[in-house]
Amino acid sequence: MLSILGLMVSTGYAEVRMPAVFSDHMVLQRDQPIAVWGFADPSESVTVTLNKQTQTTTANRDGKWRVTFTAMKAGGPFEMTVKAQNTLNISDILIGEVWLCSGQSNMEQGIRFTLGKNWKQLKEMNHPRMRLLLIPNTLSNTPQDDVKAQWKLCSEKTILQDGWGGFSAVGYHFGKVLLDELDVPVGLIQSSVGGTPIEVWMSDADVKAVPEAKPILDKWATKVRQYKPQYAQKRYEKALAQWQVKAKASEKQGKKTPPKPQTPTPPNLQSWYPSTRYNTMIWPIIPYCMRGILWYQGYANRHNTVAYQSMFHRLIHSWRQSWGKPDLPFYFVQHSPLKTKKQSDTDLLANLREAQASALDLPNTAMVVTLDVADPRWIHYGNKKPVGQRLANIALKQTYGKTNLQPYSPLYDHLSTQNDQTVIHFKHADHGLMTTDNKPVGGFEIAGSDQQFVPVTADIDGSTVRIKHTQINKPVSIRYAWDNNPKDANLFGKNGLPVAPFRTDNWLLK
Repeated sequence: MLSILGLMVSTGYAEVRMPAVFSDHMVLQRDQPIAVWGFADPSESVTVTLNKQTQTTTANRDGKWRVTFTAMKAGGPFEMTVKAQNTLNISDILIGEVWLCSGQSNMEQGIRFTLGKNWKQLKEMNHPRMRLLLIPNTLSNTPQDDVKAQWKLCSEKTILQDGWGGFSAVGYHFGKVLLDELDVPVGLIQSSVGGTPIEVWMSDADVKAVPEAKPILDKWATKVRQYKPQYAQKRYEKALAQWQVKAKASEKQGKKTPPKPQTPTPPNLQSWYPSTRYNTMIWPIIPYCMRGILWYQGYANRHNTVAYQSMFHRLIHSWRQSWGKPDLPFYFVQHSPLKTKKQSDTDLLANLREAQASALDLPNTAMVVTLDVADPRWIHYGNKKPVGQRLANIALKQTYGKTNLQPYSPLYDHLSTQNDQTVIHFKHADHGLMTTDNKPVGGFEIAGSDQQFVPVTADIDGSTVRIKHTQINKPVSIRYAWDNNPKDANLFGKNGLPVAPFRTDNWLLK
């Protein structure tokens, strides 16, 4: 249930108080300095004790305070004591690995919607050393100090509570691999909302700093300026009266009742309004110490991928800056295949995937390719386990130094020419390439200077792909899996991961 926040935190604190992110059963990040903060009366002395360490500070004139503990090893349970005029005790604290899971609906999609008929799997989801914090779906035009949430032990009951069908399935499967492989406590923070574009997850200053986002901001400014509450209310009342008549008629006829009109909402309090989710679902948890960030988002920005690319880069940089970690791991999921109803929309997701992949130019990022795991009939496909596992394998390799893994999808690197053939070279394909369906390589297209693409035959040669120039004498561009639903794309690395979509030209996108 969506709640719209006003001033959720009072300016007068009276007694020392902790934000919800610090609660019983929480997991704190190991091997890094641990920031702890809260609220008290201005100038009040606050003493915090954790795992035999004690820190003392004084609340500032706004009643906010913060201390930092030196890094601790994995372990627990511990207790935290916070003393001022009153005393708070937070118990059952574990020290381990903490990750943030953010984005839109495919990150938000809970375990309930991914089990199918196999509900017996729930019995395997009791993990006392895995802890879950689900940030509620809220929004505000101003940054908020706190959220209404509480850490919970992962169990067959708690994993189905709250959210959209419970806790994030992608997040859970990621955490389960870490729990098994690292043998330390794992804390997962879910902050995601279906249907949200990237600009809602950025601060107001960051959105305004992206030139390509100006049309988005201008559009919203026009909506806010033109919004008249009294007219909106009259339109609602008229629609409601019409609905009541239709609802009664449907009831008499035994038909399904039509959707009830929604009450008017000012544009700046609507779900897509820039910065509203950042203010309530990201800002309140900064600078909670964590190892890294998982991101699955993009569909809501498919119609403007040029702006998306710039905003995505800005978001990564900004979040790292906010947490004070310029190399904070940021691992994301590329959009999955999806059938398209309109022929004119066939390139939308191909363009989006390219914009997403551009973030690989930033340090300490990595991408999961999902061409092979989704059901293209549904945007919210149920097969989220391999997505979480692939993210986890990337983390194990890139963050935790597990050198025996090969967790990356092959990526286009460069072209070379040999006689009448073009040779395509890949990164992360050292062990070779293959098809998984015993069919010839599919999904490749080639174009000349007229920019008209035609399918082309391709052959695997070790870790490269060779294309003969039979259809076009002077090829200018090659592309692979360039479609909303690239059903013929069957090229994989020998590590079992699909090759990422790509194009070799820089022609203006449609």
